[in-house]
Amino acid sequence: MKRLQLIWLGFISTALLISQGGGGQSYATQAAIQLFLPAISNLANWNNPFGIEVEIGANVKPGSIVLARAQELGVGSIRLHRRLSWRQAQPIRDNAIDFSVYSDFEDELRGLASTNIAPMVTIWDSPLWATTQAKTCSAIRSDRLADFAAFLTALVNRYKAPAFNVHVWELGNEVDIDYRAVLADSFYGCWGNADDKTYYGGKQYGEMLKVAGAAIHAADPNAKVVIGGLITHIWEGNPARSYTDQFLRGALSVGAGPHFDAIGFHGHFTYYNQVLDYSSAPAGGWANTDPNKDGPIKGKISVLKSALNAYGLTKPLWLNEVSMGCPFKDFDGSTLAWCAPTPQSGFYVAMADHIPRMMARYLNAGVERFAWYALAGAGWRFSDLLDTNQTPVLGFIAYKTLIAQLNGVSLPPAPFNYTAGVETHRFNRGGSVVEVVFAIDNTTKTITVPQSKFIRAIDRDGNPFLPSFADGNAQINVGFSPIYIHRTP
Repeated sequence: MKRLQLIWLGFISTALLISQGGGGQSYATQAAIQLFLPAISNLANWNNPFGIEVEIGANVKPGSIVLARAQELGVGSIRLHRRLSWRQAQPIRDNAIDFSVYSDFEDELRGLASTNIAPMVTIWDSPLWATTQAKTCSAIRSDRLADFAAFLTALVNRYKAPAFNVHVWELGNEVDIDYRAVLADSFYGCWGNADDKTYYGGKQYGEMLKVAGAAIHAADPNAKVVIGGLITHIWEGNPARSYTDQFLRGALSVGAGPHFDAIGFHGHFTYYNQVLDYSSAPAGGWANTDPNKDGPIKGKISVLKSALNAYGLTKPLWLNEVSMGCPFKDFDGSTLAWCAPTPQSGFYVAMADHIPRMMARYLNAGVERFAWYALAGAGWRFSDLLDTNQTPVLGFIAYKTLIAQLNGVSLPPAPFNYTAGVETHRFNRGGSVVEVVFAIDNTTKTITVPQSKFIRAIDRDGNPFLPSFADGNAQINVGFSPIYIHRTP
């Protein structure tokens, strides 16, 4: 559907020419003007893919500073994890569901309902009477799946109402981690089983998914059911030879495909006190190129798409937990001095560079939705975009700029090449384009844009800047930090 909208075009006027001796000409000044043009633009496919997680240590209740910051950021969705414990609401099998334990969660939903931000809600923490092991972090027994379906039906019927507006349900969190590798009441893991050398426990999860997905869709045909944040790597502490990439194949092998709408998966990056291309090989993920050990996200995407292709399926991929962290200790136990006790400034610069580079790349690679971990409340490896005073860090500013610059563009982007060593992701917006541009490594390259096509340039933090002009071209220096170029095709 096409709609009329007023597009702001901040044109840089043609430079004033001043004659010099010998008949030469030079550009003496640049006069900035603003031109408002009515334009017909096709934005029908725009569905804001940029989201955030707000941990349970913070909240987005009406009037909260975190909700105000989320609105300022411009995200389209917020992932709310650890709010809906089945165990807390129904500790005894035949008891009625106690919705009073969700009162804080319901206040958060009311806060989001007052905005244009959609909630993405995770369901976790099964009661002991429903689990296969004597721990809450465990697969649900097959003879208790009907109870789970009844619980989900009650949730969906209550929270699909406009006062709450929940239509995205994620079943578990990092479900492909072995249940023995985490605490008995862990809020992640629980469904993985390293004894299953073929599917790593995925078949059990798939059987649950069929029942749960059918119940959710029956209660709300507009609902989206999301596979619970696959971590897709050999998690530190798992038993040896853990094949978590087979987990999804196990779920699909029992016919779960029709009963879910998207695959959530996770990727967390570690800062190593260097200017590195963290979201691409060889430094991607945990500086490990093995996609089965939290390597580059593109490796995870390949693993997930391969499993879907094997069963003739196409499903959206949601990177619904992603971060860059600065831990005190490396995996070998050595202290990371640049992180302890607090990160050096280079970490926050790296995070700010990483967010637009990573997200532009993965939009190109097939990711349809993101949730940065976290806006506030996590305190995990300093990855929050707000400090303890709820003041934005540099990554917040970079993410806010990315969202503002790409608002209303067509997805996915198309690759475009200026010159070797420069990566460009081009997004269409009506009759113009917006490009996310950066040098692949820590160098500076110069690109040229015909002056007749140039509209404006914005740096990583949202500041406009002027290129130099010569011979009818705009000459723009491109470094490791992404910039945004608005131009005509």
